Amino acid sequence: MYLDGGLEPVKQFILNNLKESIELASKNVGLKDYKTVLQEKLQIHGDVNIEYKIIGETGPDHDKHFIAQVKYNGKVLANRRRTFKKEC
Repeated sequence: MYLDGGLEPVKQFILNNLKESIELASKNVGLKDYKTVLQEKLQIHGDVNIEYKIIGETGPDHDKHFIAQVKYNGKVLANRRRTFKKEC
């Protein structure tokens, strides 16, 4: 396409056919993940000890659920059940 018509037809093709995908992919650029946000909020008053730990697993290998825990200076802040380890 580029060789036949130059850059402008390629640009129009991409914008016309990939507009939704581009918008979706760029929607969350620059946003921080929840662990980073939590860590920044907890560290606002200085150095702290934050621990993330998988404390349990349930279910068969093809449908595993993980129980994650977050501690702040030794105190449990939350336990959550998730289907993917990277969500924990």
